[in-house]
Amino acid sequence: MRVIGVILGGLLSSTIVMAAVFAIETYTNFNLFGLTAWGVLPVGALMTGMLATGGVYISSKWVQVHPNKYLFLFLLVLAVFSNVLFYAFSYVRDLYSYDLTVSDVGFLRYVDVYLSNLSLSFGSSDVELGSNGKWFAVLDVIGFTLGASSIFLFLSDSDRCATCGDYLRQRAVAESYFSDPEEIDFFYGELRAPELDEHQLKMIAESGCPKADGDKLIYSWTKKILHCVACNSIYWKDELAISRDGDWHQVTNLKRLLPMDDVSIPINLFANKDKNRGAAARDYYIKEKEVLDQLQGLLDSTDGDPE
Repeated sequence: MRVIGVILGGLLSSTIVMAAVFAIETYTNFNLFGLTAWGVLPVGALMTGMLATGGVYISSKWVQVHPNKYLFLFLLVLAVFSNVLFYAFSYVRDLYSYDLTVSDVGFLRYVDVYLSNLSLSFGSSDVELGSNGKWFAVLDVIGFTLGASSIFLFLSDSDRCATCGDYLRQRAVAESYFSDPEEIDFFYGELRAPELDEHQLKMIAESGCPKADGDKLIYSWTKKILHCVACNSIYWKDELAISRDGDWHQVTNLKRLLPMDDVSIPINLFANKDKNRGAAARDYYIKEKEVLDQLQGLLDSTDGDPE
């Protein structure tokens, strides 16, 4: 059933996105996935491929299907399907517009003619591609598959429970800003931090951001509470970023995901693992709200004000 949910989610997003791309092309003569950079990089196809396969990302996290070779293969197939779906929409439209039937023009013949009449815009002039249109169609397929591959990478990089492996859900988030590395080191070190003094933190943080004389650095500390629905485990996640003049750089060295098993908050409020509906379930959700309020209080208590 989980696999079916992912398949349906992918087909739904593919159909909606490609129908939207088709509608834009029909009414404005603008083909979104035909956008290229320098005439060869399929930027539009990559973005469209990501959107078309985005339903796989959402449904996979919802029904807890983890990245594997079969999911990757499905994403690639869905990317090609999405590309073909656009031509299918165009085919039906033109058959209706010119009062033709399938016996008059087959689908493959239509696609051949469609690609042979493509053109590229360079400034104010258009260049007819002719037989080269098929090669640009290949670029589109490559762009779609790259977009689908990025969805797989996003899933692979998602936070998962160390106990049961399920995806974690965000329950609370807060962000603090600092201009003094010693100050952020103090707050960062409050919750089971590795031993880092302000000089080490400053050195690691600045390694990701080119420094110019006289510029003032700003540090961002993002804190999140993540929850595993399956086993009720709770995690603390925090990330550091550094900015100069609004250009932010993640400090990946100091990214943490910590189980909150020994933090002094009432974790036992999540202890009810009864998944049955009824009074027990209602009681669980009431308790969940109580603990979320207390978790948000924990986040607020460690906030730092911008200077």
